Amino acid sequence: MVDWASKSYEELNALYWNQIAPERREEGHDPKNDIPSYEWLNNHGYSGIHRALKRDHDTTTKEFFDELLDPKEEFDWAGDHHETQQWLEKFLTSLEERKKRADSTIQSKRGRLSRILRTHVEVNNSGDLIGSVRSRGEGKDGFQQLLKVGDELDETLESTQSKFNHIYDLIEFYEFLLRRKIAAYNPGKWIKDEFDWDCSGTYNKSSPCLSKEQVKKIWDKTRDLEEQLIVICYVGLGLRTDEPASLTRENFDLQEEEEGCPRIDFDERKNYAGTVPVLVGKNQIAQRLREVQSNVNKSDCLFPSSYSDNEALSGAAMRDRFKDICRRADVKVDGETPTPRHARRTWYSLYTESLDELYGRLEFPADDQSSKTIEVVRDSYLNEDIEFQHHRSCMKPVLREIMPGVNEYGSDISFPSTDEGGQATITNFG
Repeated sequence: MVDWASKSYEELNALYWNQIAPERREEGHDPKNDIPSYEWLNNHGYSGIHRALKRDHDTTTKEFFDELLDPKEEFDWAGDHHETQQWLEKFLTSLEERKKRADSTIQSKRGRLSRILRTHVEVNNSGDLIGSVRSRGEGKDGFQQLLKVGDELDETLESTQSKFNHIYDLIEFYEFLLRRKIAAYNPGKWIKDEFDWDCSGTYNKSSPCLSKEQVKKIWDKTRDLEEQLIVICYVGLGLRTDEPASLTRENFDLQEEEEGCPRIDFDERKNYAGTVPVLVGKNQIAQRLREVQSNVNKSDCLFPSSYSDNEALSGAAMRDRFKDICRRADVKVDGETPTPRHARRTWYSLYTESLDELYGRLEFPADDQSSKTIEVVRDSYLNEDIEFQHHRSCMKPVLREIMPGVNEYGSDISFPSTDEGGQATITNFG
């Protein structure tokens, strides 16, 4: 049995290569390129890695594997600036051949640098990381471009450890260019000084989130069903910034079973649970799906774009709309307008509170079984179904308290589904 609580970040990295990777290889997977799914990890006895990464290292399973492996970008750098791509490869080769860095380290750095380059292309429409550093006179433009990259990483990456790892690799890359007289300065150091990214790798319980009172204010300032759904998605369901934009009616199962719960089924959500329970907001979602079904000439997305019939709102647009509601409510976190990231942290804070209550109950079984730690009892005897049932019972009333009337939208609520012929139908779930 793996004692997850005792593992450092690097030890978890080594555990993958020494224990998980051989199992993957035996089953016909490529452990260097095929990221294990959430279900595979759970089915093979590694479910504890999800909790350990989040609890002890403020990192999600996806971010961990994105840094460890990057199959999509390993040999396909973003953009079309060949000089940048060549120097990135030279940098990694130097680490491997001269500094004798482990293959796992090279893979992790490749993944992070790939994300940086990909982000640079997205926010600056350029894959050139070299041109602006050839002389200090061009430093201003280069700094502004990398600052945009830093802003995007700060928004999209959830853990301070991951953010620091990305910027550290960028700094190391530019130091490599400095030694070869390709760069005249290292803009990565400037970017690091712009952000308060803790490099300790430990979970930061003081990470800013919305208070319950602030959520109430935000909820009270929603003007229509769409704005309610935006708050529900981020605070009530804990979705990431761009995830609501991808949802269509095919992703929802709002039928409640005796032991189940309405849910969202994601088509692709590697290294995260593919299913998200809908603890609150089912009536709002159902009402929206009815509206989507009635607009036969529009997209079937939960948040269709007003500019295109077949497209959804972008993640950036969703972020802007959430921030607009926060401004209307006059809510700020650390002097800044909150983003969906703060809302998701609120969801995690409430989730952690519910788990703390559950773990408190495990102290007695731990004493009875003479177990050294609560984690051993938890990982041995607490299955995911029990944990989820407790999580559901604890969180639902809290979410309904901070979003009054969250499940009281409309009457005779029903939601659309599809029959075997693909035709839309209406099913009551009351």
